[in-house]
Amino acid sequence: NAVTFADRFLRKYRSKSLSEEELQTIGGRIVGVLMRLDDLEWEWNHRVCSSPLGQEESASMIPYEQWKTTLGLHPGGVEQVCVETIDVALLEEEDFARARAEKMLGLFLGCIEGPALKASGNRVPGGSEIDFIKCTAQRALMEPKLDNPN
Repeated sequence: NAVTFADRFLRKYRSKSLSEEELQTIGGRIVGVLMRLDDLEWEWNHRVCSSPLGQEESASMIPYEQWKTTLGLHPGGVEQVCVETIDVALLEEEDFARARAEKMLGLFLGCIEGPALKASGNRVPGGSEIDFIKCTAQRALMEPKLDNPN
């Protein structure tokens, strides 16, 4: 369960140089991402595949052999048809797991936490910036989609 996972993390890092407020922020993010994981995974896959990064005819397309480590996605639509393949890859491929975790956190910060904090006028330690994602095209995909007024 997400709360148990967050509690284990917080216990492990409580003695580090993080403040209680920073630990609470990290714990909340862990729970937030894990509780929305299926939706975040689907949304990231959809955003990448419908963007120039995922279009074969695009000059900015990421080659399929780099999808796992660059985008945190399994190429070829595996995301939608074989959860077991994704689970095995996450357990066995550290770079894939790290890339996927970064992308899920980035999408969470950009589309859920950031807008919610802005709307409420609240702040968290370090802010909700997606500055750990270096690729500007990927960061742009993590921003909230504006509702179409039509």
